[in-house]
Amino acid sequence: MSAGFIGRIFKENKQLAITEYINEVRMIKAAEWLENTNLGISEILAKVGIENETYFYSQFKRKFGITPKEFALHKKLQNI
Repeated sequence: MSAGFIGRIFKENKQLAITEYINEVRMIKAAEWLENTNLGISEILAKVGIENETYFYSQFKRKFGITPKEFALHKKLQNI
């Protein structure tokens, strides 16, 4: 099977391209770590496999509507 064929099958079933799905999983996992740990942004970047901090911030903001730092602060304030 070719990569293109697998990509088409994946998109038909998930309504997302493989790269979009991977980014979705990465952002959800990053949010979990921001909410449940004291890991810093750079540590989370390494854990989710993203090297470019600017890219991470833009993807996170696209997914959640706020930056990772705002997300972490908001979650900490909710737990007070």
